[in-house]
Amino acid sequence: PGISIAIMKDGRLIYARGYGQSDHVSGRLAAPLDRYRIASISKPITAAAILLLTEETDLDLDDLVFGVGDTALGVQYGNNRYSDWEKQITVRQLLNHTSGWTRDDPLWNNAYGQDHDAIMDWSLDQNSPSSAPGSSYTYNNLNYHALGRIIEQYTSGSYEDYCRATLLARCGISTMELGKQGLEDRKEREVRYYDSHYDPYTI
Repeated sequence: PGISIAIMKDGRLIYARGYGQSDHVSGRLAAPLDRYRIASISKPITAAAILLLTEETDLDLDDLVFGVGDTALGVQYGNNRYSDWEKQITVRQLLNHTSGWTRDDPLWNNAYGQDHDAIMDWSLDQNSPSSAPGSSYTYNNLNYHALGRIIEQYTSGSYEDYCRATLLARCGISTMELGKQGLEDRKEREVRYYDSHYDPYTI
């Protein structure tokens, strides 16, 4: 029920205004400094972080991701009984959604919340690729969830810290941060979300 707009021209802010309401329960009006979730716009940020890692570390886009040996994530997730197709997934295929994964249930049904290890375990134990990696395209959020884990593996830190320090800070972005899932966990100035069919804080 609300939106915030900012317009830049020649490096200068020329217009900023909120329209509608940021929270129709409290009646709070939308304002220029309201904060909104960016959803899948986080994927280009993740992709850029991975590409930076290929410049800063020995990570290569054609590296295998799962399995014994010189792979990006090794066998730290799942029951280690990976399928042949799982062991063929590369970093590049995660980036371009050709891993063969077609389901991403835990990221929608809130079953594991923000327990990234549990989500990766489910992905490898109960979600084998539906097609050979590299053979077809299916947009799937688990691909980028796995890329986030690769970032953490290669930086020995958090996904959020690496993206903020290496990408966002260079762009003058200082207040972007990961959101939480619950309504009660909204960040300062974060708007309230609504959906006509579902509770956006559980699905």
